[in-house]
Order: sequence, then C-alpha cells, then structure tokens
Amino acid sequence: MTALLIAGICLIGLGAYTLFLGIARNDRRSLVAVVRLVVEVFHLDH
Repeated sequence: MTALLIAGICLIGLGAYTLFLGIARNDRRSLVAVVRLVVEVFHLDH
C-alpha cells in the first residue's frame, strides 16, 4: 500500500513537471498527455 502511494506521488510529480514544461513551451500535446495520465491514475486509484 505504501509503495502504491509513493508511486502515485511520483506520477503526480512527473505530471506536474511535464505540465510545467508544456506551459513553458506552449505545447498543447504535452498538456493533453498529462491530463490523460492524471485521469487514468485517478480512475485506477478510485
């Protein structure tokens, strides 16, 4: 359970970092990819 929580935090951190890079480069495809990743993680978690 703890490992799953750590993995989730790492994914959220990676998503936030990718989101920041996407905004910095104004790359909409990166933003869409991050949104899909977050939605998938949210569905797996709940």
